[in-house]
Amino acid sequence: MIDKIVGFGCSWIHGDEIEHPNPSTDKERRLYREQNCTLGQFASLMGVKKVFNYGISGGSLQSTMWEFNKYAGHFDKNTLVIIGLTQASRQSWYSKDDRSPYMHSHWNHDNHTWNEFIKFYTVHSDCEQLWNMNYQIAVEYFRNYCIANGLALLQFNVFPPPKLVPGVPNWNARGFVEEMNHKHGKCLAPGHHPNEKGSKFLAERLYKMYNDAKILA
Repeated sequence: MIDKIVGFGCSWIHGDEIEHPNPSTDKERRLYREQNCTLGQFASLMGVKKVFNYGISGGSLQSTMWEFNKYAGHFDKNTLVIIGLTQASRQSWYSKDDRSPYMHSHWNHDNHTWNEFIKFYTVHSDCEQLWNMNYQIAVEYFRNYCIANGLALLQFNVFPPPKLVPGVPNWNARGFVEEMNHKHGKCLAPGHHPNEKGSKFLAERLYKMYNDAKILA
């Protein structure tokens, strides 16, 4: 029986732009985001109270795998792992000298020691072939780990994937929430992340996927 949910991915898992209307403390702001983002609303539908949100704003597939690896030893057989697969074109590097442990290729690094390195990467390495490999490696890493350790797994695409991989449905959360916004209105925050209403629609979609058991390990 699932009694714990852990989520990994980018800002769509983290819950960027889910903002308490009048928070009095940072804790109140954080709890509001965690309860009203897609992961929190999905957990509510599941009736699960233990929810751990490890989403990273601006995260890549690499940083998602690294965060997953950091916490994987704490999972037990009653854990449901949810992975929001972000843009495969994003690239991250582990930085031992920076306050943030990860440097991302899609961030603005002007006047930073990583800036020239990222320019070199963009010119000489960034390409569709690499995106395809990034995506397939990430999908199979999460799937194989969860199968080997007897964990339930739900993976979904946050953005359009660069290729089709068996076991991950051919739809993406961004397109779905934009469709709900067109049909129902007011589902998107100013920065085009799902707001509370958009997160509710997405959580319901994921809940249906879970019950259909189409993408569980």
